[in-house]
Amino acid sequence: GTEDQRPSFQSKNFLIFGQMDLQRLTFNQNSSGPSFWTHPIPDHLRDLILIDDSHALFAIASSLLFMTLPDSFSSPPNSTLEVYHFPSFHSDHIRQISLSPMDRSTLLSGGFDNSVFITDISRIKNDMKKNNINSENVMYGCEAVVGSVGWKPNDAFIASATTDIGKLHVFDIRTNNTGNR
Repeated sequence: GTEDQRPSFQSKNFLIFGQMDLQRLTFNQNSSGPSFWTHPIPDHLRDLILIDDSHALFAIASSLLFMTLPDSFSSPPNSTLEVYHFPSFHSDHIRQISLSPMDRSTLLSGGFDNSVFITDISRIKNDMKKNNINSENVMYGCEAVVGSVGWKPNDAFIASATTDIGKLHVFDIRTNNTGNR
């Protein structure tokens, strides 16, 4: 995503799904033309993560969208997609998201609001199914715009973030303590 998007483009944002021919770098064809389909989104895409073969998470402006992917991308799904628009935790655009390599339900998100949020995706989805809009997550303040977020590869609890002013924050998500470097 770009840092800014002109208002005239905000109503023209789509996720595009399809199967590509990697030799020709084009969408595969079917009898009616290229085999792809779109899903409208309210703002521009900031980041995305494929959680597994069936689910994806998208950062769109300051919000997160969870989607169950169809079995095939060659044509629009036969049924309505399972899509969850998570409550907005960030007060400004998200810049990057990262799933824990040890727990694929724990998400870091960092952005232009100088914050990193730790979100339990499964709990949020369950709360939303029950119409509970007050689902909680944990926030770490970072004093500047967050440029990147990530996890220690072999530890489900150690996360990090970098800021645009050059600080590295390393923190244990079980505590509210961050170590600035």
